[in-house]
Amino acid sequence: MIHQWAFDNPDGLIAWAANKQFPDQVGKMIDSQVIDGQIESIVHHEEDFQSALSSVQALPEEIRQSALSTLLDRWAQKTKQTAAREWLQSLPAGDAKDQMISSYHALDNPAQTLALAGQITNQKTQAAFINKVFAGWAHLNPQAAGGWLGQSSLPEPTKTELRKALNR
Repeated sequence: MIHQWAFDNPDGLIAWAANKQFPDQVGKMIDSQVIDGQIESIVHHEEDFQSALSSVQALPEEIRQSALSTLLDRWAQKTKQTAAREWLQSLPAGDAKDQMISSYHALDNPAQTLALAGQITNQKTQAAFINKVFAGWAHLNPQAAGGWLGQSSLPEPTKTELRKALNR
């Protein structure tokens, strides 16, 4: 019910919730539902990614990061990930870009998704992203993942570690 209300009238839900005293857990659940509902509404009503992105960037700062991650996932599902990947590539280097890329879950084209890893500046975040995407790919299509790994320019210790995902 809250999710539908957030989709139909997010401002009304926010106004109602602002006047209530909720335990922390309930408040967080409502915030999450509001964000999801707003993103669903934005993705449903906006014709292009830049319009959707502008709408999300107009949200309050305290929910914007979470909303951007949710938007990426929803828009990627809607568009086969191309617009979302292009937007990620356009972000300025830094922690925010690292976080956005590392939260990206697209497996429509794992090789292109893995190419985003080169834009992550934090090495631990980069390694975790590569492991996450490769493991998902190896589970869905081990032959394709193995072929990509054999031709990749990753360091040999990294390749050795990723090969473990092919044997699971």
